[in-house]
Amino acid sequence: MLRAHFADQVVSFPTTWSEVTLRQVLAIGTSSSVIFALASNPDLLRRLPDPNADETILPHLQFIANIPDFSAMPVADRLTITIDEDGKPVERRIKRPMDIGLETYGQKITLDEELRRLQGADRYNYIDAALALLSVYLYPQLSGKPFNDIIDAEPYRSAILDLPCPIALPLAAFFLQKSTGSIPSGRITYEQVATELMIPSRWRLRPGRWFRNWRSTKATNRRTPLPSTANSSTKKSGS
Repeated sequence: MLRAHFADQVVSFPTTWSEVTLRQVLAIGTSSSVIFALASNPDLLRRLPDPNADETILPHLQFIANIPDFSAMPVADRLTITIDEDGKPVERRIKRPMDIGLETYGQKITLDEELRRLQGADRYNYIDAALALLSVYLYPQLSGKPFNDIIDAEPYRSAILDLPCPIALPLAAFFLQKSTGSIPSGRITYEQVATELMIPSRWRLRPGRWFRNWRSTKATNRRTPLPSTANSSTKKSGS
């Protein structure tokens, strides 16, 4: 670690990859200067009373020319992350998810969306995807709550960005590999069940049988005899 002291203030720079944080490695790709990307306090660096500071600092940053394959490094099973709680730093020791198949569908579709966005920007790799991957999969362990939306992980992003690269990036590579593969669910089994067809009774299928008589009756102009008239006619014919 290289430290520049002035006016009772300090700006530090990593001199090995083990000292580089996830925040810094992501800044290398977007910053106009590698010195500012790796400085512990870029704003303070701008006020450094040394116009030739780069001549002193840059020789110590040559290590970044050799980027290791973080995906081949061992993945830590346990992590110590310093989070902010009510303005106070608190160390949270958590166990990483061992089986992505045990994580939720909401986490999967959230990451699918983030990965499609990175792919569209030609940035689909475990380094650029590291913050999203770690935020989504570590949120339940950091918060003690189930994952609902990536916005919920916002309070923990800064703590994740401060993780050293040899810790954060192998884990991100592991998450990316597993999340894009075919992983059977560890909790849910699906069973296709045939639905029994409810067949209505015969009279409901053929309502016409109930009304066949009146439907088949032809219209007529003949008056219907009253009951008394019909009875008297019957008596006369019998006599």
